[in-house]
Amino acid sequence: MSLKNRNRKAQVPWEIGKGEKDYVQEPYILRKGKDFISIEKNVLERGDFYIQKNEEKRISVSQSQARSTFYKLKDIGYKLKKSKLKKIK
Repeated sequence: MSLKNRNRKAQVPWEIGKGEKDYVQEPYILRKGKDFISIEKNVLERGDFYIQKNEEKRISVSQSQARSTFYKLKDIGYKLKKSKLKKIK
């Protein structure tokens, strides 16, 4: 299934392009109370991601594991933090 045919709600942040409405800049941070979990692309291993909770050890996971983790976190109440765009002077 192509990305254009997917439901926008089913997309994870790293599938949304810069010009699109729901674009969030990396790292993708999910918050729930005082806890936060960051998900970012692994630039050394193409297709892999890093996931880190608070200041704990960062782990490397595959894209499918990152996607699954993202949806599970959203289901238990974590909210994606919207990044603020930097203004260029």
